[in-house]
Amino acid sequence: MDFRLNDEEESFRRRVRDWLVANLPAGWGEPGFPKPEDPAEKVAFARRWQRKLQAPLLPLPNVQRELLDKPRPPCQRRRQKRRLP
Repeated sequence: MDFRLNDEEESFRRRVRDWLVANLPAGWGEPGFPKPEDPAEKVAFARRWQRKLQAPLLPLPNVQRELLDKPRPPCQRRRQKRRLP
């Protein structure tokens, strides 16, 4: 198997890496990074990070987009609740 990335995948990898460098808090992942201790601070931090992640900054490569557009198999579809008479 060839595990090398094609040009489109490599471009996507670079964009994700650059985005993370630009958006992660300074010191993230280092031993001295000050983590929020208070539960309210943790929630606020998580919400800010979730907003950044949800921003449409990183378009998916075509391969991933095709996977997302495929219909889900029956075992993954949400079951409809039947109403009894």
